[in-house]
Amino acid sequence: MNRKGEELALGELPREVELCRQRILGELGERSRWLIRLRWWIPPSLGLATLFLSWIGVEFEALALLGIGIFICGYNVLFNLRDSRLLSKGNEEDIPSQRLIAWQVGFDSVAIFLIVFYTGGISSPFIFLFLFHVIFTAILLPKGWARLFAGGVPSGLLLIGVLQSLGSIPVFSLVFQSQKIALAEHPFQGWMVFLFFTGFVLIISFSVSGVMAVFRERVTELADLSRGVAMLCERLESLMEERSRFMRKVAHNLRAPLAAVTSGLEVLEGSYLGDLNEAQRNRLQRITERVRNLVQMVNELMMLARSRMERKEMEWRVVDLDLIGRRIEQTYRAQAEKKGLTFSVERSEGLPPLMGDEEMIEELVENLVSNAVKYTEAPGQVLVRFSKEANGEVNLEVRDTGIGIPSEKLQSIFEPFRQADGSATRRYGGTGLGLAICKKLVELMGGQIGVESQEGVGSLFWFELRLPRSATPPSVLLEQTAQPPAEPTGIAGLRVLVAEDNLVNQKVVRRVLEKWGVICEIAENGREVLEWLSREPFHLILMDCQMPEMDGFEATRRIRDYEQRTGGRLHIPIIALTANAMSEDRDKCLAVGMDDYLSKPLKPELLYEKLVQWGKPRLEASRGAVA
Repeated sequence: MNRKGEELALGELPREVELCRQRILGELGERSRWLIRLRWWIPPSLGLATLFLSWIGVEFEALALLGIGIFICGYNVLFNLRDSRLLSKGNEEDIPSQRLIAWQVGFDSVAIFLIVFYTGGISSPFIFLFLFHVIFTAILLPKGWARLFAGGVPSGLLLIGVLQSLGSIPVFSLVFQSQKIALAEHPFQGWMVFLFFTGFVLIISFSVSGVMAVFRERVTELADLSRGVAMLCERLESLMEERSRFMRKVAHNLRAPLAAVTSGLEVLEGSYLGDLNEAQRNRLQRITERVRNLVQMVNELMMLARSRMERKEMEWRVVDLDLIGRRIEQTYRAQAEKKGLTFSVERSEGLPPLMGDEEMIEELVENLVSNAVKYTEAPGQVLVRFSKEANGEVNLEVRDTGIGIPSEKLQSIFEPFRQADGSATRRYGGTGLGLAICKKLVELMGGQIGVESQEGVGSLFWFELRLPRSATPPSVLLEQTAQPPAEPTGIAGLRVLVAEDNLVNQKVVRRVLEKWGVICEIAENGREVLEWLSREPFHLILMDCQMPEMDGFEATRRIRDYEQRTGGRLHIPIIALTANAMSEDRDKCLAVGMDDYLSKPLKPELLYEKLVQWGKPRLEASRGAVA
């Protein structure tokens, strides 16, 4: 927590600790300078006191007091100039030099002794100045120096009294209304005043200096501790980044073969290899569910690793909520119906296009819907509703009739690695990261998320987004309007070059494409891609990024360089097809010249959309040219 009570990220802690340390030392230095500047009030206060005492009938050496006031102003000017030079150099972390303060306190002591001497000695009304002087000294100087100056006060008064009694120095007595006030003529009263004053001064000095010594020690310890904490936090942050990189690498290495398995299962489920009997379908469904759970766990670990490595930045662009709703329906309807669930998506009329991070919003919705489908059993229902509030906010609700959440677990349900019931992990799988990721995504977008649930009845998860509206509607791409038909048609004859080094993935993609009438050729690395392009024309390339000899990034650069050298008239669409699933991976693909991005495991319906979007226009153009 910082001083405003806000949560701090680990990476921000060293900076906040250092700011706190500088703030404490700066405030201590400012208080010191403020106390030092108080001496400027001594001359005017002395003048006002002189006028007041003269008005009520007190007589003393006014000329001497005037000279003392000039003396105080003079040395204050000199010390102020010296103090300014020290501060301009940043001496002692913006705290004035202790030696300079000691000299200033010494001159103040001399000035007060002169005032007391010329106004009646121990009977002077100005003797109270020593009390303030002792307190300021204890605050400004170390304990030893403060007690030394405190001991000098009674010693100096005693010396003045002895010298006056011996006749070595004159006695300046106060005269009040024509009556002389001289405690020296009454030894008992004089000694009592002296002893009382001495005890009072020493008690104040020892008490205040002791407290200030402890305070300075604690401030010094805090400053040293803050440096240690900052260094420790930096080291811890470095270790966490190393761990996150390791987690991400392991997760990616797991995701690549899982993508191949999942794609193969998608092909089997879609009857691309022929019809299955009931027993085969049941076995296939169980396998598919286990693999999907494993893929989800790997995805969540990758997202966790990424969130630990860096704060995700929002990519502001036009967001079509209606399109997101259609995608969610396409992705999860079949999965829900296989479990015997009723799945529906409701979208309010006139949902406004917003400015936001479309990938982040879709990821958020997918996490909530995936949980709803996973924790709901047949014959349950899952309802997804997009709506617009009266204040312009966009509200999304995911309602299910699943297992529900116990009331005592609702407060912690959005914490990492938490699930409503420990048995849920064994029964349904997952890492317990999904809702924590949802909460983080909503907070990044400045919204809020909540849940209402009753155990055994179901749950309602909702979130509200406060995003600015787009001034113009989103560009209507073919991907946003074209829906793949039950039996994909219209892309037969499309020539696609598939760059893929994994044999299983090659077979899966080939089976899917050939079912749609697509002519498919396989290249196992980037060099083979370039060789194929030099021999045969293609409408589109599916490019894996990680391949031996030459990866997909280098192959894409060379293709785009060739197109530029030939005038840029020929542009073959290249779609990345890779196990990397993070937004920065997509950005890297687009940066080298790829046109679009598909993450593994392969989803046939999404692949079909991309083929329609990027390949069909070139196919129709080539047919028109032939005609």
